[in-house]
Amino acid sequence: KETNNQMKIEEYANRACHLYQQHGSPESGAAALDKAAKMVENEHPDVALRLYQHALEVVMIEDSTRQGGEYATKISRLTVKLGLFDQATDAIRREIGINQQTESYQQIGRLAVGLVLVQLARGDTVAAEKAFKEWGNYCDPPEVQTLEMLLQAFDDEDPEAAAQALNSPFIKHMDVEYARLARDLPLQGYLRGTKKAADNP
Repeated sequence: KETNNQMKIEEYANRACHLYQQHGSPESGAAALDKAAKMVENEHPDVALRLYQHALEVVMIEDSTRQGGEYATKISRLTVKLGLFDQATDAIRREIGINQQTESYQQIGRLAVGLVLVQLARGDTVAAEKAFKEWGNYCDPPEVQTLEMLLQAFDDEDPEAAAQALNSPFIKHMDVEYARLARDLPLQGYLRGTKKAADNP
């Protein structure tokens, strides 16, 4: 029954948004989706994710980058929280693009760190290094230093050095989803496993 109610909330929110759009109030439509997403987010984050994605599409049609940035942030955080790392890489890149339009360069630096962490969670160190090369120039010096140390640790297959990098204060104080992702990166198994595989081809 509860799941049915959640589905109804999604259906009504989408319908309300469509009506608002028809009457020339797309931002009100996006707000209806946002409100519905907040109602279901704790119990059904997957439904909330769809609603936020719809809200983002609606406001970006109107070229409302500021509001779009807010929804993009929610999408990035939710995909990370749900462990949808392939979707998260796309979501973070989209969020970076919106922040470029609004010239929110410091935020891009934080997102660059998030993107590196997500790529490492995917087990793709090459993509993590590529993300750092692409966006690292937006990072503050302590962020650059930590990411260099972290990527080097993964390159060297050194879990202790990786753990030390992930223990840096700014990573611990990132948005909770990214801080939790950093905390839960499977360093021991992942790094030792790759080293063992390399030593015993």
